[in-house]
Amino acid sequence: MNSFLDTAWRLIDHFISEAVLAVHGALAPLEAISPGLVIFLLAVAVVWICVFLRKIYHTRRLSELKEQFEYWYEVKNEALKQPDKARAKRMGRNIDQAELNRVYYDYFFEGLLKSVVTIWLPFLLVLGYVGKIYSPEMMKKDFGQSHLFTIGSDFQISGVFWFFICVGLALASMSCIKYIRKAKTA
Repeated sequence: MNSFLDTAWRLIDHFISEAVLAVHGALAPLEAISPGLVIFLLAVAVVWICVFLRKIYHTRRLSELKEQFEYWYEVKNEALKQPDKARAKRMGRNIDQAELNRVYYDYFFEGLLKSVVTIWLPFLLVLGYVGKIYSPEMMKKDFGQSHLFTIGSDFQISGVFWFFICVGLALASMSCIKYIRKAKTA
């Protein structure tokens, strides 16, 4: 089993290394303009990819769990409306213990897995790429300085920090665009 896992890990590592080299080769012409521009474009691309994946990736199980949760939540609320408060409280607790808690935790973990696949995995892959390609050592080797920008005389902005700034700007601009679209239709 260990040799199988070792072989599988070597294949995964080789695939990721080749993918990094391919992406780096495709983005190399843009680095002549500015590595900061490349990181900005990667940040915008990963935000767009995450939003797109979030819209198209839905599991049938997540939809079913949402319906079950809403159903049992309504049943509990109806039970709590009983005129006898002690009986209503016992019925609500029984519903919680019997169904609602189980459905809630299943729904929560299914949503968490969806978020890992659609947001965190793409984001962390691009962050790993930026961290590897635009590390201070690689920046010093490729561009002659270990940072992207200098603000004042003391503050140096690294590739990873710039990536986080660009992701924040991309998310803020997408929120503004959504707000403007909503305002136009209202």
